[in-house]
Amino acid sequence: MTFSRRKFLIILGSAVLLAVLLFCFFFQYFKFFQVIGNSMSPTLKDGEIYILQKGRSDLKRQDIIAFYSSKDELNYVKRIVGLPGETIEIKNNQVYINGQQLKESYVVRNKDIPDFGPIKISPYQVFVLGDNRAISEDSRVMGTIPIVFIKGKIIGY
Repeated sequence: MTFSRRKFLIILGSAVLLAVLLFCFFFQYFKFFQVIGNSMSPTLKDGEIYILQKGRSDLKRQDIIAFYSSKDELNYVKRIVGLPGETIEIKNNQVYINGQQLKESYVVRNKDIPDFGPIKISPYQVFVLGDNRAISEDSRVMGTIPIVFIKGKIIGY
């Protein structure tokens, strides 16, 4: 083997090893997640694939999460609106957290939605809503979501 061929094989082997390590790292912390339905439109589109950052740490209001529903054994994608210990109420198409109106520029307001609550969110649970409220099956129907059922956050949308 000549020196240049040997050098080429070392560089090629290093590149392949680096690609394998990056691939393993990516799928340790992230996965691809396909959205089914229009309950999160226009933010997330039906059929499109997004990146899900795995885990439940650092969750905050307005994060879009994927979670498992034991009610029908399906995965859902919704937006966190209420956090543990908060009181949530929907009246006149507006969301109120502890009596304060929540600013929501992402919501589709194509139809009136029924008033809801007030309810107090239990510890270790969150209240989720779809951005397209008129067609979304969310915490108004399925109840609050245990944090342990959350698979992760949708990123890069």
